[in-house]
Formats: sequence, structure tokens, C-alpha cells
Amino acid sequence: MATSVTIKSTGSYLPEKVLSNQDLALSLGLDEGWIAQRTGVMRRHIAAKDQATSDLATIAAKRALENAKMEIGDIDMILVSTGISDTTFPPTACRVHKNLDAANIPAMDISASCSGFLYAIATANAYIKSAMAKNILLVCSEIRSKFINYQDPNTASVYGDGAGAVILSASDEKDKGFIDIHLGADSRGSEAITIPAGGTRIPPTHETLNSGLHYIHFHDKSIIKSAVRGIKEEVDTRLKYLGIDKNQIDVVIAHQMNLRMLESLSKRMKISMDKFVINIQNRGNTSSASIPIAMDEAINAGKIKAGDLVLFISYGAGFTWGSSFYRF
Repeated sequence: MATSVTIKSTGSYLPEKVLSNQDLALSLGLDEGWIAQRTGVMRRHIAAKDQATSDLATIAAKRALENAKMEIGDIDMILVSTGISDTTFPPTACRVHKNLDAANIPAMDISASCSGFLYAIATANAYIKSAMAKNILLVCSEIRSKFINYQDPNTASVYGDGAGAVILSASDEKDKGFIDIHLGADSRGSEAITIPAGGTRIPPTHETLNSGLHYIHFHDKSIIKSAVRGIKEEVDTRLKYLGIDKNQIDVVIAHQMNLRMLESLSKRMKISMDKFVINIQNRGNTSSASIPIAMDEAINAGKIKAGDLVLFISYGAGFTWGSSFYRF
């Protein structure tokens, strides 16, 4: 069995189209400064009309494979985290599997909203630790723009599209890899952020389409406060359990939900914003893809170096959350 599970490579992809606050303010009838002040987002990438979730995922996956100098034949399993698939079924992972011309290896979707990256990490870690797989391709791909009412500032101002990928591998390195992975959920918040129609509870009809029930809806704006409180409690608990001092953390890569949330989290956790990887200004909230995209960009920019202790944290609809400590 593997001594550790390591991140062999990363890759990401952002659609070519960029929607600026200036452009968005016209449809919302708002001042563009209001958007930046409220969310911290200045611009976001938007998928083309003919791009689906699997298309973004495939490009990010190919980049991760290239960076690892691996072929698809080296991969034992494909995991795709997404909140909105290409179609109700088959799984988006199977479409990525086809696009990559993979052999008869397992492929499955994981749905945990913005916490999907950490839920997928936990799943991959378990498969590798149990020797059921040696190399796993994990992709988080999200297209929210096609489910946004661009007259609703609560959703239109923050979301963006993109995909991030990592290849996780078994390793005998004892001083590198995942130190801890922890997940949680609180279903009392399950109705805070939803797409009300389109599933089995409210199947699609002309009426649901006309009523805008296929758009993303914020039903509880207190989610940001809940996220900050929940993440702080999660991290405090794991630090105590692991016997790690917060000053030992070199880099924090959090889900890019809202810049104000990240600033509040930094203040409450008493961890300098200098340690946070921040890209929400130019990417928006890309849901489960936000952490792997931010990590890929940070690695390419030299912001993460060998030996760094990195904290991954996320919080999303459901409510779901997760945290992980990783030694690079």
C-alpha cells in the first residue's frame, strides 16, 4: 500500500469569453463599483454556447496529464466533481472518459456543490490508500452561467465558469502528501442555495421555465456568515486534533466564494491574507473548480514551494464543507 497520496500535477482551463463588471452592470442596472465592493469580483469567464461541462473538464484534464508527463493509459480512475452535468445522465465523467479515449477504467461524478473538490479528494485518497487505484485523474468542472438570471444581482455578480484538474498518485514519500482530510454537512441549510426545478421534485415544464425556476436562487443570504463561522470551527478543530499550530500553515487555498468572506475568514482565524491564494477578482466563484484552479495558478506563479504546508478549505450549498492539510 502507498505510504502517502500526492498531487502529481495540476491543470486548469477558463473559457475565452470574459464578462466584466462594466458589461454586467448594464444588464443589472447597477453601478459596477457596487459589484466589486459587494463581492470582490471584477470579471469572470463565461462558457461559450456550445461548451458543456465535460468540454471544460476535458481541456483541464489534458493539461494535467501533460504537466505530469503521463498518458491516459496511466490513469486507473476518473472522478469528476460538478454541480451541473452535461445532461441528467450519463455521468459527465463518462463523457470525459470518452473524450480522453480512456480504457475500461471506472468513471464517476461526485456532487457536493462548492465542496466537491475536497469530497473528491477524500474519495480518491481512499481508493489509492486501499490499493484499488494508483493514479486517479480528478477534475472539477463548473458552468453556472447558463443557469443564472442576469437580472438577479445576487447570482449574476459572483459566478464564473471554469475547470481545474489534479492527478493524485500513490507514493512512498513520507514527508509529502495529505496529512488530513475531513468532511462534513449540515442539512439544515439544504434549501439556502438551490435550482428549484428540473429534478424529480419539480420536473421541467413550460410553467417552471416561465417562472425562472431553472435558475440558481439564493434563499438565505446569511450563507456567507454561516460559511465563515463554519470554516473557522472546522479548522480550529482539525488543528487541535492534529497538534498543528496555525502559524505553521504556509498557504491557504479556500473556495473562492466571495472576497469579503475570505477577508472576514482571515481576520477571524488570525491568519494573514498574505497566506491566502486569491483569484476571485478575475475568476469569480467557480464552485468546486475554484480550489484546483487557484492551486494550479499559484503553483505556476511560484507561490507554492516544496515543503509548504497548505490548507484547503471549502464550504458550499447543502450545507457541505471540507478541510485538508497537504505537505508539498
